[in-house]
Amino acid sequence: MKQTFHYRQNIIRDPEKSSDIFLMFPRFLDITGIVEQDFRLMFGDATSSKFLEKWPTVYKQKVLKQTRGLTQTSELQDLIQNVESSSEVEEGWDGDMSSILILVHLLPPPPHGARDRGNCQQDRPTGTSIQDHLDSIKESRQPYLLACGNTKSVIHNYFIVIDKHAIPCKSPDSLAAFDELFKAHFVFGTSYDEDLINVYNFLQTTIYDIDVGNTKIHTEDIQTMNDQKESDEPPQSPDLNPIQMVWGAEERKLKSKKEKMKERRDRWLNKISSIKQTREQELAAARRKNTPVVGDLRPLVDALPELSQLLTPGANKLTASNPASRKKSRKNSRPMKRTEPTDFSQMKQSQKRKLLETETTRFSAAVKSLSAKANPLLDIGEALRKRMRQEEEGQS
Repeated sequence: MKQTFHYRQNIIRDPEKSSDIFLMFPRFLDITGIVEQDFRLMFGDATSSKFLEKWPTVYKQKVLKQTRGLTQTSELQDLIQNVESSSEVEEGWDGDMSSILILVHLLPPPPHGARDRGNCQQDRPTGTSIQDHLDSIKESRQPYLLACGNTKSVIHNYFIVIDKHAIPCKSPDSLAAFDELFKAHFVFGTSYDEDLINVYNFLQTTIYDIDVGNTKIHTEDIQTMNDQKESDEPPQSPDLNPIQMVWGAEERKLKSKKEKMKERRDRWLNKISSIKQTREQELAAARRKNTPVVGDLRPLVDALPELSQLLTPGANKLTASNPASRKKSRKNSRPMKRTEPTDFSQMKQSQKRKLLETETTRFSAAVKSLSAKANPLLDIGEALRKRMRQEEEGQS
């Protein structure tokens, strides 16, 4: 896949072809690590590893400290408890994912109107499969994480959902999955979700150090990281979640080597079948071309006088005056050669070439001879009348 990296990027940048990226490169959907690989090719290994290096050691505790100035809603209290707890909290996200969701509370979205809760988070009943979740998507959304497990504390694996396709994450770790989600925006050339644009811009400029001077961040939103205070009326908790759950979802099964070999064999059989069908059509067309057609005008063409007879009228007079000279005795006659076919389609390649060369030479000479005469049509008519008299004398 490294060899086709630049080709993929050209397709992604093309508005007419970008929607077919998963049809042209279906390995995105069954092989893990391609998103990580393409991001490293774009920005280098140092930039790619910054989030996993800095977040657990530096920013996780900073985010936790900033929550002291926020109104402690029940949802925020659960997230803080998950981060501070040394053990896993039942029915709750792990500490790493909880710290990222706290950042969503600290950096609310810019004002653009209220949005429906269903656009940000959806819950599915137990037993819902991943394919059922993809089929239920009614509108195209920005990339988001799909967590598969029985509870938030027991996640089997993560998927990145984009354009109704589920890309398996390389690691089942929540922090690594979110890191891959962020990188998917650059790999597939998609914009950030409007509700999470401040969160992604903060990660892009502060942690990944990508386009720091060209990315705009609302200062009033960043200020909440430092001096947000409690108010008399508790603010509404932002219902923005880059993660969706499929409760008790069936794990996505990767195709085995035997299944892949079977698919490859079927593709080759289809190609061979199409080649055979094309060859049969070509042979049928050749047979139709060589088959004589009823009502063919070629015999009529052969009955017309040749150009050589028009060019040598003296020879025609000699032949007409002594018709017996054309007849030879059976004793003195030489063995008859096999007559060459007069049908052009039945001639060999060498015969066709020889006939064309002869006729070309005769036609050129006839044109030169006829151009010197005052009335070529009278000469042609006279030659035809002589030819008819010769045939009548020969029959008599």
